[in-house]
Amino acid sequence: MADFCEREIVTIEETFSESFVFLCDFHREQSWTRWVSKTDNGVGESKDKVLAMLRRCANSCSEDQFEVALESLTNSVEWKAVLFCDDQGILVTTCWPQKESVVLTLQQYQIS
Repeated sequence: MADFCEREIVTIEETFSESFVFLCDFHREQSWTRWVSKTDNGVGESKDKVLAMLRRCANSCSEDQFEVALESLTNSVEWKAVLFCDDQGILVTTCWPQKESVVLTLQQYQIS
C-alpha cells in the first residue's frame, strides 16, 4: 500500500513484479480534498458533491458498481463545469489514478 507517489509506485512494481500496489485511502482522500479545495480548479460550492461522487467511485464493491458511479460522475453538471480534463479528455488531476488502485479490491484477496 502506498500514497500516490508515481515514482514510488513504479519502483515497487519494478522491484516486485508480481505485486500490486494499492493506494492508501487516507492519501487518496487527502489528495481529493486538497484538489477540490484549490480555488484554481473551479469546484467552489460543489466541493462536497464532487467529493461524494469521487468517494462513491472509490467505495464501489464491484467493477459494475464502479462503472455506474463513474458514469454518474462524468455525466454530472459538476463534472462538465469543472476543468477535470484537458482538450483530449485526459484527467488533469493527479487525484484520479488507475481505477484498479482506487476501488475497494481488497475483498478479492484472502488476507491471513
